[in-house]
Amino acid sequence: MLRTLYVKNYALMDEVEISFAPGLNTITGETGAGKSIMLGALGLVMGKRSDVKALADESSKCVVEAKYDVKSLSLNAYFEQNDLDYSDELIVRREVLPSGKSRAFINDSPVTLDVLQDLSEILLDIHQQFDTLELYKASFQINVLDALAGNKELLDGYHRLLGSYKAQQKKLDTLEAAQSQASKEYDFVKYQLEEIKAIQLEDGEYEQLEEELEILLSAEDIKATASAIFRAVDADEQSISGTLADLIRQAQHLASKDKRFDQLGNRLESVREELKDIAGEAEDIFEKTEFDEARINFVQERIGVIHKLLKKHQMQSTEELLQLEQSLSRKLGEFDNLDEEIAGVKKETARLYGEVLEVAGQLSERRKAMVPKLRSSLLTILSDLAMPSADFEVKFTHLEVPGEYGTDQAEFYFSANKGGKLQALKQVASGGETSRFALALKSIIAHSMALSTMLFDEIDTGVSGEVAHKMGLILKNMSTSRQIITITHSPQIASKGEHHLFVYKEEGVEKTSSKIKVLNREERILEIAKMMSGDKPGEAAMENARVLLQG
Repeated sequence: MLRTLYVKNYALMDEVEISFAPGLNTITGETGAGKSIMLGALGLVMGKRSDVKALADESSKCVVEAKYDVKSLSLNAYFEQNDLDYSDELIVRREVLPSGKSRAFINDSPVTLDVLQDLSEILLDIHQQFDTLELYKASFQINVLDALAGNKELLDGYHRLLGSYKAQQKKLDTLEAAQSQASKEYDFVKYQLEEIKAIQLEDGEYEQLEEELEILLSAEDIKATASAIFRAVDADEQSISGTLADLIRQAQHLASKDKRFDQLGNRLESVREELKDIAGEAEDIFEKTEFDEARINFVQERIGVIHKLLKKHQMQSTEELLQLEQSLSRKLGEFDNLDEEIAGVKKETARLYGEVLEVAGQLSERRKAMVPKLRSSLLTILSDLAMPSADFEVKFTHLEVPGEYGTDQAEFYFSANKGGKLQALKQVASGGETSRFALALKSIIAHSMALSTMLFDEIDTGVSGEVAHKMGLILKNMSTSRQIITITHSPQIASKGEHHLFVYKEEGVEKTSSKIKVLNREERILEIAKMMSGDKPGEAAMENARVLLQG
């Protein structure tokens, strides 16, 4: 609900604060007194384009501030989404600087005009003749059908299902993209794996083969050296072992005479035993070492095969190659598992899609079922509003791909005249006819939809008398569930408001200013009487005004 509108330095308004009340607020005044200026100020604070020419004093900034009570609008999520501080009392401010730049604020936090415009669409619905009304939007029209059909819970469930289906479809798309990529990689990965498996590689084999090849290629040198060691240490007549044996005997002979030779003899014996082991090992090497050309060829070929793979994969050891083999094996396994996973996700996606279509079908049936009732109610109200030959229907188009509202696209068609061709509502040319249609429709849905504050600008254009009276009653009834603000030239409508604002001009010494005041009962009687008979109403007009206010 709009509580106050503060305007400073805008057109003819030097500084004005306008208070609005719950229920029906009526605004009257002479033509050119400033009603359009108030609408312009409201447009500014709703995020419309600013113009420095609108500044009354071009050396000072213009400020327009609106205060709303929003506790019934459930805006917490919107504020959280836009990183704004929430309060039940909402303050929206727009400033236009002399330079032409403008700034916008929501609860003192700077915001972009896009955010301000989005929020304003929730807060205030302004209906002016020939405007592109929210009424024309396909989303609004289908929301009307859902509200009247009581589809909220069903639609909420549909949105949850649609969200789950889209998430599952996205998962399926990702998996199928991965499968497409995998199919390109599969043969290559399989070839690499089979190439490594084919050589039956063992851990550390390459390093061991290199050591063996060194030995095989040096067989002759190894045998010669081993033989020389064996002969010198133990086999020759003048071997080291033989010499040590003589020395040991001499030391043992002197041991009884000098104990030091006992120790020396023992140590020489230890050396002789070690040398005999060395000789035995050298003899073993000599006997086991052979020049084996076939083995050399095999080892060289095996090393070549392994080296080729190491170089191909830019690796340094057989351990890395074996790790690659395991990795490729896992990847092939993942390719195989991907087919199974896709099959499962496809099944779940199809199940969810079926449920989406089922609920979309239920929504469609309920919408179509309530159209006759909507048509009957609309035509009854329009008849009361001097449009007895009006006609209305809703045309449904089936969507192949389920959307936000299911598989329905709905559009309102309307004709104001008998025998007239039904046209899409946005094509209806007459502003007066569209205004009355809008009033009739919004009166029907007023208690079913969470509409914002509604402002009607001269919705009474082209009507008077009993029709205007019925318009006033409709607005009065609508105001029981939400705030209604109407700018009117009709005394019948003006008399129905609980809160009557009067716009007037005040001429000063240097300039004329636009002012607004709340009328008390006696002032309302005079104003309504003037609206009926002119600036100097007689007693009959005054009495008629009193009667209007009573009824």
